[in-house]
Amino acid sequence: MTAILVSILWPRDGVSEGDWSITQISELSEVSESKERNQLPSDAAKRQQIEAVNFATFISQMNNEQQNAYLKLNNELFGLLKFSNETEFGVLIQNGFPLVADIEFASGYKIQELSNMVMDENSDLHTKIAEQKINIKAVRVVNFVNAMQQAEKIIGYYIPDYTFNPEDPVSINWPNGETPEQVKEAMTDLVFAHASVKSDTALGSLARAQFNMAMRAWNQERPEVSELELNYFAQAGRLMPQLEIDAYISKRYPEHYQHYIELKMNEVY
Repeated sequence: MTAILVSILWPRDGVSEGDWSITQISELSEVSESKERNQLPSDAAKRQQIEAVNFATFISQMNNEQQNAYLKLNNELFGLLKFSNETEFGVLIQNGFPLVADIEFASGYKIQELSNMVMDENSDLHTKIAEQKINIKAVRVVNFVNAMQQAEKIIGYYIPDYTFNPEDPVSINWPNGETPEQVKEAMTDLVFAHASVKSDTALGSLARAQFNMAMRAWNQERPEVSELELNYFAQAGRLMPQLEIDAYISKRYPEHYQHYIELKMNEVY
């Protein structure tokens, strides 16, 4: 599978060759879809629910490293993470929001290794997760965010301040006209991390929307929000109205707001 993905991604030295196929990535990500039991919050989650009034107070209880992890998570998911009470916090957890234990669990694995394990429903990891009361849906999202951050950092070694921003795509000119191996590896990690994320949670849907936007920036494609991305936003909005995705789309993409509402109400995705 890795060879196929790399053949799609490279060369990336211009926009006329090797353009990323969103359809191919969407098909790949569906490989991981299978029946999965809903996981109830662990004792640790319940304790944090009682203490958490909102996102700000939730992260205020943590050290700097943990706070940075949550701020990065929120940033990669469009700054939409919020809750106002214990009930909303519980729903957020069920929709892929990680607790500290989930973040620390994900940090113990290399990105592609963890991606492969959470895609394989028969892997030993599922036994470990059950024993440690880890939220696998949250682990998938954390792994994706880590992959996004890693890819931007490595690309930034060659293109300072690079970000996956489709509204301001950066022209990519590699040294000697060849994509560095480190960049190839980071982008492959990102592909696998995305492929392991499911759209059956609000955070998973937002992660998929973010990935598609990142690929448009990577391919230097038009900045217009795509139908696929609107579908992911609509799915997240249906699952978690508390995230105020309606307001986000209305402000960010006003010309597509009515279509987004239609997608959300008709549940076409």
